[in-house]
Amino acid sequence: MAYTYSGNPASSKVDEVHFNLGNTDPGNPIATDEECAFALGKARGNTMLAAALVAESKGLEFLYKPGTMKRGDRTVSYSDMAQHFLTWAKQVRNNVSIATTCLYAGGLSESEHQSALRDRDLPQPFVTKHLHETAGHHAVGADWSRED
Repeated sequence: MAYTYSGNPASSKVDEVHFNLGNTDPGNPIATDEECAFALGKARGNTMLAAALVAESKGLEFLYKPGTMKRGDRTVSYSDMAQHFLTWAKQVRNNVSIATTCLYAGGLSESEHQSALRDRDLPQPFVTKHLHETAGHHAVGADWSRED
């Protein structure tokens, strides 16, 4: 099992996974190249998702270890390390969601919009351009077909 990091995440997908994981210190490797490559396969080449998979795996690894770890004059519990990895995995997944989500607003022509408003089988908008009027069945006598 090998750990390599060139210092340039653009040089390879495995280096990019190491980078996204914060796994750039050869003196303290978090994951091996093989683990990163396996995660890349599971994530269909998405390096951010691969980093989240590795972080989740490492979180579970530390979760099952009882006790604490001593490094120098510092003591860290394995459950704290597990929580850090699982929190990072959740943050990376959120970042992936933000980066890959495409918002769509609008796109209807005026005639399509009016048709949708008349079709009561469709969910009706919660917000309308009629600022101070109540929508739906609460609007007694409101004329929703007019244009302001």
